[in-house]
Amino acid sequence: MMCMLCVCVCVVGARIERSGVQFYQTVIVNDSVQLACEATGLPRPSITWLKDDVTITHQGAAASSGSRLRSVDGGAKLEIARAKLIDSGTYECRAENYAGHDRLHYHLNVLGLSRPIVHTRFHPLMSTQWRGTQATTACTQWVRSTLTKSKG
Repeated sequence: MMCMLCVCVCVVGARIERSGVQFYQTVIVNDSVQLACEATGLPRPSITWLKDDVTITHQGAAASSGSRLRSVDGGAKLEIARAKLIDSGTYECRAENYAGHDRLHYHLNVLGLSRPIVHTRFHPLMSTQWRGTQATTACTQWVRSTLTKSKG
């Protein structure tokens, strides 16, 4: 009598869910934002996050930028805390298993105040008074901050 045992191994390539995803996101400086990467597949896909084609996380490992960037939920989300202008750019989520891979891109714009612009100008009613050999001049200074949109 012969006994045969068949084992069927099922594999499904990595796939990232795209429904409801906002591919273009804007955040104000010092606010936080989360980018989602809900991936399915069999075996479970590994997730890697990149910013401007540079790897920032892999399988939930800590990211750079003083730990303001971190992956949560096993890499399914990238959290950017206290966003800075330098966080603007293109973020990519890569999901991979040996049956396949998928990618999802986000474009993040961080809006914030630029460095203050200091203007110095002589007062229109400038008065110069001579007292001996010294002169005094009225002068005004003001600071203007502008809301700028970072390049993304």
